[in-house]
Amino acid sequence: MADKYDSNNIVVLKGLDAVRKRPGMYVGDLDDGTGLIHMLMEVVSNSVDQFLADKASVISVLLHENGDMEVIDDGEGIPIHELHGKSALEVIMTTLHTGATWDNHRPHTHVGTTIGIGLAPINALCDYFEVDSFKDGTHWYMRFDNAEAGKLENKGATDKTGTRMLFHPSKKYFTHPELDEKLISSRLKELSFLCAGLKFQFQSKQHSKLEEYYCPNGIIGYLEKVMPSNDSSLLPILHFEAIEQNTKIELALCWSSGLGYQHSFANHLCTKDGGVHVDAVILGLIKAASIKSSSQVEIETWTKRLSKGLYLIVHVNIADPKFASPTKDRLINEEVFSAVIEATYQQAKEYFSKNWEFFFSLEFHEHHIIP
Repeated sequence: MADKYDSNNIVVLKGLDAVRKRPGMYVGDLDDGTGLIHMLMEVVSNSVDQFLADKASVISVLLHENGDMEVIDDGEGIPIHELHGKSALEVIMTTLHTGATWDNHRPHTHVGTTIGIGLAPINALCDYFEVDSFKDGTHWYMRFDNAEAGKLENKGATDKTGTRMLFHPSKKYFTHPELDEKLISSRLKELSFLCAGLKFQFQSKQHSKLEEYYCPNGIIGYLEKVMPSNDSSLLPILHFEAIEQNTKIELALCWSSGLGYQHSFANHLCTKDGGVHVDAVILGLIKAASIKSSSQVEIETWTKRLSKGLYLIVHVNIADPKFASPTKDRLINEEVFSAVIEATYQQAKEYFSKNWEFFFSLEFHEHHIIP
């Protein structure tokens, strides 16, 4: 017979206990290594935010033989001021739903992550977590053991600025300690394209040499990387950055006789299945090209051609991105749709006026989208 169930059985989990009770809900798969990567990239995202706020220029990611992960940036450091009777650093590291991303300020200055949970849940799943904050001329240090805060230590004066975080995920929660270092490397390279001028340094357990990823021309460099090399049929690249209807838009595209390639991002996350921003680019191009058309037959001709041989990288930043699923593979914000159409139309008008004859002279292969 089942045990009696009544109100006495109700338990309220406090603090970080909810994270430890169901860690998979916060970081994903605990057994295949992807949960560990999610933890690492959550910490990296805090450093990328510093770059997006014009505070940082270099981010170093180091993987140690003993399983430690380390992320260092040259930003402005984590604040130390008192908050709810504790240092802001301690509150950020031990309290759920704490961080600048919740105040809705400067909506285009935060990088998205697959989980987007902040530092406290990461701390909850670590044996120890060390934080060095170099801020306002002082070096501050705090260590957390099993998420319990130690003493905030003043290490003295410093000329440095930035943050160093070193943490060791607990084997109590993660059964697969090995990381897919190629996946980490790929994500850091991708971020270097999306954050023009930000340098990433990566040192893995397998390779002692420090790798660097840096792309000063941003998504133009990304587009050039995926376009056919030595293709004389390439049209000039159309690149622009714009803010339309509170949506920040960056786009780079061109056409060639190649197979084509379309890659899209929202708040620095890869939207593998595209979404409204990709659909809107095509409609904006159609709207701009229609200015050059004199008949319905001609419109139908170039509409088909617009998607053939198209090489496109599009990235949007919005205050409140909405996705079709928890994996965040497809963007669905309605306001982004109209914003990208208008921005693309305005920028593509002049482009087509200069390159119309060249565009129609291309011999296109069948369209092919590479995920």
